[in-house]
Amino acid sequence: MKTTNIIFFLFVTHFSSWSQNTIKTEIPCTDEILYKTPGRWLTNYGGLLDNGSEYLGFKKAQVKETTNRMDAVREMMFKIYPEPTGVDVAWHHTIGSSSFGEQVRYVKNSQGVLNREALVVKQVASFGFVSGFFRHYCNTNNPKEIWRGYPGETGTWTYVHSNTLGGETSDGGITIGGYPVCLRQPLIEKLGDFELLGIVDATLKISTGGITRSVIVHRKGMLPYIPVTRKQYLDKCIPIVTAFWDESIKATEDMPVRSLGEQEAEKKTTIAKMEKDYAWNPSGMKAAIDNYLAGYRTEQEVRDEQVKKIRLDKEEVLKQYQGELEKTTKEGLLDAPAIVPFFCNRIPGDSPIFVDEKDGWMVVIQNPDYMRKDLPKYVPQLFVVSWRWNGWKPQADIAKLIEEKFPFDRLQAMIDK
Repeated sequence: MKTTNIIFFLFVTHFSSWSQNTIKTEIPCTDEILYKTPGRWLTNYGGLLDNGSEYLGFKKAQVKETTNRMDAVREMMFKIYPEPTGVDVAWHHTIGSSSFGEQVRYVKNSQGVLNREALVVKQVASFGFVSGFFRHYCNTNNPKEIWRGYPGETGTWTYVHSNTLGGETSDGGITIGGYPVCLRQPLIEKLGDFELLGIVDATLKISTGGITRSVIVHRKGMLPYIPVTRKQYLDKCIPIVTAFWDESIKATEDMPVRSLGEQEAEKKTTIAKMEKDYAWNPSGMKAAIDNYLAGYRTEQEVRDEQVKKIRLDKEEVLKQYQGELEKTTKEGLLDAPAIVPFFCNRIPGDSPIFVDEKDGWMVVIQNPDYMRKDLPKYVPQLFVVSWRWNGWKPQADIAKLIEEKFPFDRLQAMIDK
């Protein structure tokens, strides 16, 4: 051990006599001290957050099969990060009922809310390993005391989830061939045989819940998703965008207005008040009344102008989509994957409809043929490793550690076993 580390450990006394959440120091606390403060691996939720194993029909033995596999994932994390510093790490396993590759339909209930109904149920067990990294703090009231991070709040998490992809669009009811549309994050770079996905450019507007990095680990030679083609995307978006603007036009046309008589009476009252207020200043009175009348519009005129503007915006947006369809057809790219900066963008402007894989979201559906039916539900058939972090150095270092050291190949070796 280096001399500096020996000196540091002499300054730190773990677990004060009156609280398990404080650390006493003999020198004033600073960020540099916090960076070197030993943390702890802690078990949360008793080690398992069960969100619905009963819906899977699982008995204790089957639940144990999932936790055995996630214990292996936990050991992968322990191996690359055996001794936390500057943070406490709280971990737990999860299990719940999900679905994969289902064809669905969306039906509005009496409140107009879309309910998702599976045409053929394809239930899977989704289970995983979750760890949160809770930073230490200097006690502002005692410079020689450190507050431990856990329990507390954090934005630094790692997730390893099995048998689920996530990423469905926030636009409810959008399907391709009955399969819900999902958005795969932009490609950042290749990590050997795997793809590092996430958001680099802050101008990308679509959000999938705040996850900033992820790796999809699937069986070799078979993707768990199917890219939606540009033709399929345009065929879906054009009517969606058309309906959006038609609804906007109708809502504006149906906007209630007062009668012309009521508005005329109000106008006369306003002018009369100006005449009274400016009676002492005839030129000021004329200027005020002329200015008022120059900008005066009846509510009917305002509504008509708004409808005209909306119609022009609709025309501009649809012209862009139609132009893209013609361009894509001419270039022979109708079957190319649809990769977009916005999903079914409805706003006029210069934003392109399709972009490069590193600049946008790939529109996909879950592959209905991916999940094998001959395997028990507790067997992982794919994993999604995802992580996000705070900017504080020990937490940011976790993100770098996952990217550089996590054994994604070992995770892949667990698939179908």
